[in-house]
Amino acid sequence: MTREAFSFVRTFAPGPTRELRVGRHYLLCAATGALRLALRRLRMMRAIELLAAEDSSVTSIAFSVGYASLSSFNAAFAELVGSTPSQYRASFRP
Repeated sequence: MTREAFSFVRTFAPGPTRELRVGRHYLLCAATGALRLALRRLRMMRAIELLAAEDSSVTSIAFSVGYASLSSFNAAFAELVGSTPSQYRASFRP
């Protein structure tokens, strides 16, 4: 992901952009951060779909969407959705 971001910045901002008064390093950091946020949101969207449609464990869903630990997944999910994955699943099931 970082290589792609650096390539993008190098292509579209070959030197410090005088109009914006920012350097390539700043743009690289911004692009990398945006890519990470987009990836995180995509993972969470997929997790929401799986939580709604399947009876798989929260742990298996966390691993299937790319998280290496359940605690990281739970924290990221709660930050974005406002509840834990288990609470989210329980909110629409009888």
